[in-house]
Amino acid sequence: MSEKKYEVEFLNNDDGRFLLFGGLANYHECFIEQEENNEGYWQQYFTEQEIKSIDERYWQFAVPVEDGE
Repeated sequence: MSEKKYEVEFLNNDDGRFLLFGGLANYHECFIEQEENNEGYWQQYFTEQEIKSIDERYWQFAVPVEDGE
């Protein structure tokens, strides 16, 4: 069984969802952007440990990802 994954959702409104994204190979390159602008080049699903290693304050914005997403 794989580790539970989360999205870090900072804002969800009429303009869309603003999420934390990271480089696929390097989490030191992280930014917040609208979900619709991710064309698969950026990581948007993280484990609890990954989120907390980026910034522990982000954990409060973590939203569980459903299986199959």
